[in-house]
Amino acid sequence: MTAVSVCEIPADLVFELSHKSSELNASLLNNWQYALLTSDTWLTKLASGPSLYRVIWLLIWLSEIDPDEEFFMLGRADMGNMLALTTETVSRNIAGLRRDGDLELLGRDRARIDVASLKRIVKDPV
Repeated sequence: MTAVSVCEIPADLVFELSHKSSELNASLLNNWQYALLTSDTWLTKLASGPSLYRVIWLLIWLSEIDPDEEFFMLGRADMGNMLALTTETVSRNIAGLRRDGDLELLGRDRARIDVASLKRIVKDPV
């Protein structure tokens, strides 16, 4: 879908660094804790609540991970599989968001959303 960068740090190196540089160790642990908290939050948002909210949270997440204003738009079946929803349910929610002007499809696999409006729908402070 998009390019990704991965950094692997062997566990024994992390252990060694914890003894040599407490600041670096603390920074690593803080970053890992933040990543776990973030992923747990997103998993909860994408796996629970009304179908519309789950679709909206997925759209917000997709828009946040893409550096451009427009983002890669998953297919309805893929969205349904990710959210444990039927393709028809996802399609109905997408159609409603488009009709309300909160989602604009740009070609076959790009989209743009009104993040502030969608966050108001799911009652998340902007």
